[in-house]
Formats: sequence, structure tokens, C-alpha cells
Amino acid sequence: ASPPPEQLAGDGGKADPAGPRIEKGSEGAPRLVVPEDFARAWRTVGKALEAAEMKVDDRDRSRGLYFVDYKHRKPRGRIARTLMFWGDDESTQKERFLVLLQSAGEQTNVLVFDEKEKLVTAPVAEDILRKIQQNLD
Repeated sequence: ASPPPEQLAGDGGKADPAGPRIEKGSEGAPRLVVPEDFARAWRTVGKALEAAEMKVDDRDRSRGLYFVDYKHRKPRGRIARTLMFWGDDESTQKERFLVLLQSAGEQTNVLVFDEKEKLVTAPVAEDILRKIQQNLD
């Protein structure tokens, strides 16, 4: 039995066995390394953002940026958690993040910036990258 055609149509057998992976980059910020060139990564990351139900409300392909609204839980103190049944809406906060794709030859690095274009080192950056990673096909 020969493998199905979609397996043969890879990139000439030099596929990265590691696949997309999250690394700690400079300044302690996480980055997602996608083993695709920029053009392909731009498409697959865009699809992954949609699949992860993160709202992309703008994009700038020339700068490699997706503008994403991401709802995430804010860490709260112990006392606040015991009062959680009041106003649960305070515990999730919607913030805008910039998902930046940087071409690195055969691969593309994906980084998360805040609205002020500062690199995000907080755990939320890794959450966003992990969601993208899980939805990359």
C-alpha cells in the first residue's frame, strides 16, 4: 500500500519532525517557531487564529501583523476568588494583542506584542501561542 498522495506532496521529505514548537526567545518572551516560510505561515497562522476563536480585527501583511482581541482570565488574589460568584465578568478581560510573524528563512517566528508594541513576556503570550500551535494544520 502506498501512502496517500497528501503525504507525498510534502516539501521533498525535509519536513521538520519537531513541527511547530514554542521556545523561550530573547528577553524571556515565548515565541512559536513554525517550520514554514512566511507566505505559508501567514496563511496557516491566520486560519489557526480563526480556529482558536480569537477575533482578528485587523491585519497588516506587509508588517507581518495580526491584530487580535483575546479574552483571558486575569489572575486574581485569593480573596477575590472567594467572591467570584459576584460579577464574574471582571475575571475575564478582553485585550488587544499584536501577533507578529517574522520570517527566518525556512521558518517563521511568531511573537506576541501588546498594543504599545512591547514584547509580551507574561503567561498570556504563551497561552495565545499555544492556541495557535494547537490549531495549526
